[in-house]
Amino acid sequence: MTAIPSQTEKGVRSLSNAMLVWIAFNATLLVLLFAASSLIAQVATLDPVAPDPSVIQSVGASLLGFLAAVCAVLAIALVALGIGLLGVIAVRRGAGEFGPDHAHRVDRATVVLILGIVIPLVGSVLVPTSAFGLGDIGDIFPTFDVTVTAASAAISTVGTILIGLFLLWSAESFFTPRERQRGLTAIVIGVVGVTLGGVAGLVVLSTVPLPTNPQNFDAIFLVSGAISSGISILSITLWYTAYRGVLERFRRGELRPASPLASAQWAPPYPQGYWPPAQPVEPPAQSPPEPPLTPGP
Repeated sequence: MTAIPSQTEKGVRSLSNAMLVWIAFNATLLVLLFAASSLIAQVATLDPVAPDPSVIQSVGASLLGFLAAVCAVLAIALVALGIGLLGVIAVRRGAGEFGPDHAHRVDRATVVLILGIVIPLVGSVLVPTSAFGLGDIGDIFPTFDVTVTAASAAISTVGTILIGLFLLWSAESFFTPRERQRGLTAIVIGVVGVTLGGVAGLVVLSTVPLPTNPQNFDAIFLVSGAISSGISILSITLWYTAYRGVLERFRRGELRPASPLASAQWAPPYPQGYWPPAQPVEPPAQSPPEPPLTPGP
């Protein structure tokens, strides 16, 4: 009979693939920021009274590149979310494959994942997602709000910690000490990246006058996003190396589930690799034989 593949292995593999896509997402986001900076710089050189046709053509080409980068970022994010969702489902289905301790870790990972999704969503409703508030009617550029920016950075930090704990607890049962240390380091680096990005945004927007037209725009306003994306690449890369080590041990057969039919709704009642011996089947009880008939007088 063909063995049923481990759902845990399938989940770890999907999460690893999602990490690669998220690395591509952050790299493309850096390209998007560069394209935005280039586009604004070219618009700043455009004469509103008598525009140069060559400048208009150059601005049009930059605008197309910017829109292409936006579409690429959105498409990559959707792919990463889809692959990650498949990984989460598989990890949940295989929660009982490696005993109750691993199942308990997966339960905790599921809780923090839900919180890591709900808290940023609720925060985006209670706190505007933009670090700016609208100025007077007719203003092209908005005004800066320090409180909103700090609150947005705090929400992003909490979300980063919760997602990091999900990745840690989902595979902690299989990590070597070195891989677990990589995971913890990745959480710290991710938090540092979000924090530095928020601090950079606060410093820049608090010290540099906000532009009132494209000619006054400075590329330093994009530094915050570039810092966060660049450090995120490093953090996700560490997670990927830790998860690849687990997949290698699955491939070599060092990690095998206690039961291929285990699911998140069932955990084996015995330690991993142990199954009780088969109990002998007792024959059904029989009535005692009747005494022999004795001849009459």
